Amino acid sequence: MALWKATACREMTTQGIQTLVDDLTKHLGCLTPLGMDTSTGDFPVSEAVMPVLKEKFPHALQKAWDLKVISEPGSDDDL
Repeated sequence: MALWKATACREMTTQGIQTLVDDLTKHLGCLTPLGMDTSTGDFPVSEAVMPVLKEKFPHALQKAWDLKVISEPGSDDDL
């Protein structure tokens, strides 16, 4: 799985963000045929890749993400 190789989104545009999300979704979807559900289990794959995903977004979006998590306890569960 090459999630860390996904092209970073440097522009805060709908297309830039959507392209990154589509790329990451494609990589995660490849795990399903291998019998790995990315959203269940003791430690879902989706939780493991969140730090990788966050680093791929523009700095302004990362900062907004951090502020949301800090200001709303439990909000990191629904990002």
